Amino acid sequence: MDIKAFKTSGILELYVLGMASEEEAREVERLMKDHPEIAREIAAIRNALDKYAEAHSVTPPPGLKERMLSKAEAPRTTQRNPDDEPAITEPGKINWTVMTTFMLALLFLASAAIAWHFYEEGKEARDELRSTKAALEQLKEDCETKEKNSAILKEQLIALRDQSTMHVPLSGTKIASTAYAMVYYNPERKTAFLDALGLPPPPQGKQYQLWAIVGGQPMDMGVLEITPSGDLLQPVPFVENPDAFAITLEPAGGRPEPSLDQLYVIGNFKHG
Repeated sequence: MDIKAFKTSGILELYVLGMASEEEAREVERLMKDHPEIAREIAAIRNALDKYAEAHSVTPPPGLKERMLSKAEAPRTTQRNPDDEPAITEPGKINWTVMTTFMLALLFLASAAIAWHFYEEGKEARDELRSTKAALEQLKEDCETKEKNSAILKEQLIALRDQSTMHVPLSGTKIASTAYAMVYYNPERKTAFLDALGLPPPPQGKQYQLWAIVGGQPMDMGVLEITPSGDLLQPVPFVENPDAFAITLEPAGGRPEPSLDQLYVIGNFKHG
């Protein structure tokens, strides 16, 4: 059952006013047990009717209580004035005062139900708008990242296709015989890239560090970020006239001097 449609059908208002059929009343009472929101809606309707009755109540004129008490204490007479008899509504006739009050209350409840319906629809629309906006922001961020990566790949492709680019293979040592890497070195463009896809993932708290051997001395070229995908070459500092390139495994953050017992790959640079 569509609970939202049931709440706006008007049956709950008739139930509160005692005008619902027996079948409708049983259905309302059953739903109250299974759906707390139905019970809350009925309580809200009763509260609204109470407030409406309070707002439209008539204050008795001053002295009415005293006059009624004095009449009650006065001796009764056997003669009655027909004009003093209270008016009694004959069976079959409509009490328009009660009917008007009921219709106004029903109109108030209907207006409140419609207002609540549009409020809920507006809330859903606002939530959907916020969700769509967040999705668009994420899409924009993804597009910017892909555009940036595309520009990097284009730059790397141009460098690899350049006839001046030299390929320097780095082979594994005894402690990592299957490891390998490649340095792409271009003396004309003064650029260098590293492909470290052949290195095993470093242990926790460790990082690989690249070294250039220049004049027999190691030169720090920075620690490496090894990504699982390995889909991008890493740009590395360009150095003039290197003799070799090497990669060691060091504590996170690197060291000023290489740990030779942790040398993973090394490759000599062949000068043209």
